Amino acid sequence: MKKKTSHFSCPYANRGSILLGVLIFAVIFAIVIVSLIRFSNSSARLNHIDHLSNEARLGAQSLLNHGMAQIHNSLSTNPYPPADAFQPGGTREVTIRQSLIDFYADNEDSRLLGLDVFSPEDFFQDPESHKSGLVAVLRDQEGRMSEVSPDALLPDGATQTTADVREVLVYAKATTNSPSVGERTSYVRQTFQMLDRSLYRYAVFYDGDLELWPGPDMSFSGGPIHSNSNIFLGANGNLRIHNQVTTAGNFFLGRHPERSSQSVGGNIFLRDFSIDADSSLAMNDQPYLRDLTNDPAWSGLLDSNNDDFRSLASQNFHGGLLSQEHGVTSVMPAGFDGLQNLFGIEEGNWNHHLIRPISQNQNFDDGFLNNEQREILQETEREKWAYQSDLIVRLVPGPTPDMDNVEIVRPRRDSEGRVMVDPVTGAPQYHDPIEVDDASRFYSVERYAPEMQPVLDSEGNPTFDSEGEPILERIPETTASGLFDYRQAEGSESNAAGEINLLRFDMGAFRDFTNDLLTSHAPAEIPHLEGIFFEMPEVVPSTPRDDLVVGADPSWAVQIHNAEVLPTGRRTNAAGRVEGGESAGLPFATNSAMYVEGHFNSPNQGGSSTDPENPDRFGQWDGEEMPVALVADSITLLSSAWQNQNSRRSNLAQRSAQNTVVSAALVAGNVPTEGGTYSGGVENYPRFLERWSGTTLTYRGSIIGLYASESHLGGWSFGAPIYTAPNRDWGYNSGYIDRPPRPFRGLTVYRRVYFQELPGPEFYRQIERLRNGELNL
Repeated sequence: MKKKTSHFSCPYANRGSILLGVLIFAVIFAIVIVSLIRFSNSSARLNHIDHLSNEARLGAQSLLNHGMAQIHNSLSTNPYPPADAFQPGGTREVTIRQSLIDFYADNEDSRLLGLDVFSPEDFFQDPESHKSGLVAVLRDQEGRMSEVSPDALLPDGATQTTADVREVLVYAKATTNSPSVGERTSYVRQTFQMLDRSLYRYAVFYDGDLELWPGPDMSFSGGPIHSNSNIFLGANGNLRIHNQVTTAGNFFLGRHPERSSQSVGGNIFLRDFSIDADSSLAMNDQPYLRDLTNDPAWSGLLDSNNDDFRSLASQNFHGGLLSQEHGVTSVMPAGFDGLQNLFGIEEGNWNHHLIRPISQNQNFDDGFLNNEQREILQETEREKWAYQSDLIVRLVPGPTPDMDNVEIVRPRRDSEGRVMVDPVTGAPQYHDPIEVDDASRFYSVERYAPEMQPVLDSEGNPTFDSEGEPILERIPETTASGLFDYRQAEGSESNAAGEINLLRFDMGAFRDFTNDLLTSHAPAEIPHLEGIFFEMPEVVPSTPRDDLVVGADPSWAVQIHNAEVLPTGRRTNAAGRVEGGESAGLPFATNSAMYVEGHFNSPNQGGSSTDPENPDRFGQWDGEEMPVALVADSITLLSSAWQNQNSRRSNLAQRSAQNTVVSAALVAGNVPTEGGTYSGGVENYPRFLERWSGTTLTYRGSIIGLYASESHLGGWSFGAPIYTAPNRDWGYNSGYIDRPPRPFRGLTVYRRVYFQELPGPEFYRQIERLRNGELNL
């Protein structure tokens, strides 16, 4: 039987299914939407947290940069600050300046917590109780010779991988806050480094052309030799150079083209750095010495005229001889590249500004300079020896000898070491002049005067003028006061240009004067802590020069004598001893010519300059040598037999020298080779006025030629009546590697290295170690 099919169905059945489906879909959709909302909120929160953390990290880095800018400015002014200078409470503490606080306060979206109540000292003692903060500690006051990475930017582009490094450890903490997520804190650390290659690290450094052509055999040992221009080498005998020679120009064997086309007559030996020294051999027999003038490898002379010079020099000397073809570039002392660029003049005696007195307008507000130009001039000003010296001996000549005035002053300095100035005039400020009684006087003023004798009548009786005064005449070739310089007089006894007035400085009396002060003053009050500058009168030209150079009056000069034993340097304790037992050293500088009489800085008057094993080559403060510099427009070395009263004698036999020892860096000018006139070369860089034949000048130091002379312009000339040459026992003073004379800086690079983000506990642990004096972090 067939089943019947019902045609009846509920009209709401399908509707219920659809409704159920819609409800299920709505629930799922709601769940998805809620999930998406929750995910979006969570993602937004995470993004907000991440943003807040990044803001804290950037804030901490901003504090680091803020502190390092202060450190840079401070080290630019004084690269040798006290050990506690930067830490909280120190004279140069690193803090958060109001300008940065205002910046964050005005920016509502980027305000760091705790800046407005920041106290460096409180933060150093308890960093956990501060939301944000900054602290810096000098790791090494004296600096040290340290290895730096081979690709590090060294101050002079040298191939060596060591530099004098001073480091400041800088720590910063920054906290940000959001009402929705709370606070986030970042902890960071970075090291600020000052890499310094002092010019005193060179045996010879010339900014201009470097010429060397000794007559007798001569050897150079110790430090490297460098020129920012060209090098011209020659010799009548044997010239041996035991260290690296570099030039930013070309290297030539022969005379300067302005002098002549004379070819080399002797032999010139340089060092091949691929061969080690043999300690059993004398220096001049070392196997590493190769003859540039006579070697089959190059069949002739090896210099820049050789088409294969670059490869031959590299293959045969292995870094011992480098020129511009090897990538050597010109380097300038700190501050002076900006000065040259400021005025846009390539030619100029720019470095001579180093020895000028402190400017009377430290603001440089003449109405013609913009802020950048003023900053460059102020930076240059801070590099001057006068600016960095702590004691200035100033000569103000009067119209008559008894009116000559010597004033001894000390510049006032702010906490950054800058010379304080009058806020209106910009004139430098000084402490009250130092009074020196007659019994302690260490200086004298001598106007040039010849010896005089009465004019006699035909019967041999003295003659008198209408006033009844005796008529006097000069005794030829005599000197009663001052000295006569035959080089300035161009060899003529009748040339008044050779008559030199003197500011004489008795170093022994000055040493006694300062030793007396040590017994009654704190070390910080001793008035020769950073160097001595002799400020001599200048001759201002009627029309300013393009390079703004002003030379000293050529009729005046400084003469230093009685200087076998020098006073201590800048770091002394109450007992008069140098802290740590090391000699600090100091420069004696002037804008004028300088004459150095007798043994200088050589208490034992012994030692050699060509034997690096000799223990007397460099000594300590306790009775031996100090690392000092002599800085002047020109420097003349006078032997221990010198007497001013014989200086006008034309017979050199009456000006015969004795063996003399000088230990000092020499920074001076020369009269450059020009128009056939020879500069005298490095061998005559210190000038001479005696018959040195058969006697020895033992010299150990560093020869630095930064500028041309502007005051004493008498050209070099050999023979009577000016001088004959000494036996030259000359070499580099290795003591300058570890303790160069101060305060002048050389070639300096600043950099920030070793950035780290630290966990909070490690940050606090390291701050605690710093408080305990542990600096090896």
